[in-house]
Amino acid sequence: MKKALIIHGWESNSQDHWFQDEKKYLESIGYKVLVPDMPYTMKPKMDEWVKIVKDFSPDEESVLIGHSLGAPTILRFLKMLSKRSEKFFLLLVLPALWILIIRMPNIL
Repeated sequence: MKKALIIHGWESNSQDHWFQDEKKYLESIGYKVLVPDMPYTMKPKMDEWVKIVKDFSPDEESVLIGHSLGAPTILRFLKMLSKRSEKFFLLLVLPALWILIIRMPNIL
């Protein structure tokens, strides 16, 4: 089954921005979609966020969508994969990534 994961950003939740609209659209074209409320959005812990992506168990038909801090979370997950030949469709919405890299250089 095709599935998609949408990860929100810092100080956000699953009901913000365009997340539910995108969920509805993806479901209308046959995807099972997860839009979790990520833990500790005021003081996120990368390991806990990456675990949610890992537990989603993406496969070659998966779509991974990251908004703001969700984008480097997905990139960190992909970096940790032992099997580098995996294929994913990524949509990374990075409005503040350069600020995060400057402030938190260990994020990627």
